[in-house]
Amino acid sequence: MRAIDTNILLRHFRDDDPDQSPLALRVMSTGHLYCAKTVLLEFEMVMRHVFDEKKPEISRCIAMILFHF
Repeated sequence: MRAIDTNILLRHFRDDDPDQSPLALRVMSTGHLYCAKTVLLEFEMVMRHVFDEKKPEISRCIAMILFHF
């Protein structure tokens, strides 16, 4: 089982870095991932405060993390 960090989640969902986003997608597609609660909290905070995402989009991302990975 691999542990993922906030950067991997951000690069995967934002798809905003031509070098890191494809790598994050590859990691996320391997399955059997571990995501610490603190990583989810930091992901939510960065999405909300840095990228100005709204609650529905953040909720969609977190639901995917919890139920699909």
